[in-house]
Amino acid sequence: MNSAQKNKINILLVDDRPANLIALAAILDRPEYHLVFAHSGKEALEVLREREFAVILLDVQMPEMDGFECARKARAIPGSKGTPIVFVTAIYRENRFVQDAYAMGGVDYLLKPLDTEIVKSKVATFVELYAKNKILRTQQDRMARLVAVQRVTTDVLANATDVDQAVPSVLKEVCKALAWDMGTFWDADPGQNLLRCKYFWSDPSCPASFISGSVNETFEPGVGLPGRVWLGNRALWSREGLGSAVGFPIVVGENVYGVIEFFCREPQVEDLDLLKISTAVGNQIGQFISRVESLRITQEALRGRDEFISIASHELKAPLTVLRCQAHLNRRRLEKNDPAMMTREMFGKFLEVNVSQIERMINLVENMLDITRITHGQLAIVRETVDLGEVVAQVVEGFRDQAESGGLRLILDLGAGVIGNWDGFRLEQIVTNLITNAIKYGGAGQIIEVSVRVDSVSALISVKDYGRGIAAESLERIFHRFERAVGRENMNGLGLGLYISRQIARAHDGDLRVVSELGKGSTFTVELPFKATQDCALRG
Repeated sequence: MNSAQKNKINILLVDDRPANLIALAAILDRPEYHLVFAHSGKEALEVLREREFAVILLDVQMPEMDGFECARKARAIPGSKGTPIVFVTAIYRENRFVQDAYAMGGVDYLLKPLDTEIVKSKVATFVELYAKNKILRTQQDRMARLVAVQRVTTDVLANATDVDQAVPSVLKEVCKALAWDMGTFWDADPGQNLLRCKYFWSDPSCPASFISGSVNETFEPGVGLPGRVWLGNRALWSREGLGSAVGFPIVVGENVYGVIEFFCREPQVEDLDLLKISTAVGNQIGQFISRVESLRITQEALRGRDEFISIASHELKAPLTVLRCQAHLNRRRLEKNDPAMMTREMFGKFLEVNVSQIERMINLVENMLDITRITHGQLAIVRETVDLGEVVAQVVEGFRDQAESGGLRLILDLGAGVIGNWDGFRLEQIVTNLITNAIKYGGAGQIIEVSVRVDSVSALISVKDYGRGIAAESLERIFHRFERAVGRENMNGLGLGLYISRQIARAHDGDLRVVSELGKGSTFTVELPFKATQDCALRG
């Protein structure tokens, strides 16, 4: 069947005499009809298995298989069970034949010679009825497909646990429900202002060249159907070449997360209901992604909490254990009542150990409190006029004895005086953390260089050591909570110092960065912009 015949209505004419078929064709010669000839009952059944007809004009008297037997067998063919059959005869005029015809499912029984106008009128009635039924069936089928789209989307999202599982499944099931050829998810990359194919599903009948050409494309906002959907943030219908496509956005929060596009190689009539359903499906997927993301954040928060509690408990246990051992030792010495075991020198050493462990616990508790404040946006940055060199010099002097006892030498370069509007207490905290790390990782016999300088817009604090250095893959990780450049078994502490220090720097509209190479040491630089006119709160 060619494309012109495809849009016409099929009418089957069955008669063993070609002259009769030609006569019927002359009567029914209308441009909207596609007349199909069958020269026997057997040939008629073969044709009925291949296509659908609006009406059948069936001769009663035929050799091998008469019209009645042909009608009975036609009713067993799924697509012909309800097709109207008009029997035509020049011989069988008795009522019993008419009754047999109706019993076989016939809708009329015409006697030859035929009345041309009556034939035209009857066929036109059945054709009109067929056309209306076809429209109704098409609408019912369309609505069933739309309902199926929503149903399969709901089912897939109800059973999926992550986006990588859910979106490809939605593409596949929706394509099947619509009987369309391909579904594509275009991932939005706001940084590069592009849409890229992340997931797709295609019917096995799709040519490989068509698939590869589609999924390897990228779209800018406003370009192609995906780009227009992204720019307009709404579902759109499009004619794509000879086929049709519908695209709709996936919105998460206030941002377009991506665009889903479904494509059919056969041209389709624009369907506003499908656009509405697509918008609803996009909302469902957006809500699913939001739920998954919320769950991920919650799970990460719970893991972080558990890790925090575990690390904090471990770190607090160490100084408490030392204090408890010292207390038990002192009690036993007191019980022996031996003055030689409680000299002033011994008491001083005990006191020095206790003070050291208490200071360690205080630092741990302060770090834990800072993490809580950062998480809840309650770590205030109170700006005041600060002499940066003075702040840094005080911290360096406080560490000089500790550094020298570890075989390290602190070198301070303050340059010209640097005055700015910052939080002096929090800057002291940053420098303390950086020098503590430099002493920890700097290596005996080395130097630690601390400097304060300025560029055109910022003050810069640098702490440079010549120790073990940091691997390239760890340069960003060390600024995360509970992270360090070496394993926990090698160093104590919560692994929070650099995280807190960077957050404080960023609360000053600045930053904390590191440059390092394994075996060649590390340089940490704090950037503090001069232009700051108001207090701000640090938010994690």
